Amino acid sequence: ALGQQSLLEGNCPAVKAATRRITDLMAVPLIQGTVRYAYKVDRQLGEEVEKAEGATFAAAVLPRVHACSPTDAKTIYDNMRVDAPSTNFAAVKTAFENNYECMNIKCNDVGGLYGVTDYYEG
Repeated sequence: ALGQQSLLEGNCPAVKAATRRITDLMAVPLIQGTVRYAYKVDRQLGEEVEKAEGATFAAAVLPRVHACSPTDAKTIYDNMRVDAPSTNFAAVKTAFENNYECMNIKCNDVGGLYGVTDYYEG
């Protein structure tokens, strides 16, 4: 709403700031999806479907992470790629968290991992 109002008012600097924030937040569901499937594969012994979905989410967000830290992007890639021999949920989660500041997002933006009724620790 704030960005729309700024646009209607012709406030270009405010529109640019809103656009940057929206663009930053577009990574959030990709991070959430990657972390969710890392958890499913590592802690719930996910199979091919979970591995494929995790790889898809990771592939979409890896360029953003790589721009901040090639090392952390490699950690995510190595754990989430289609033919990964294993997946370490904690390593994937930490690799993302290391880059939240650079990606202009906060832990609260990403949130935690919830099941139907339970919060998954980790």
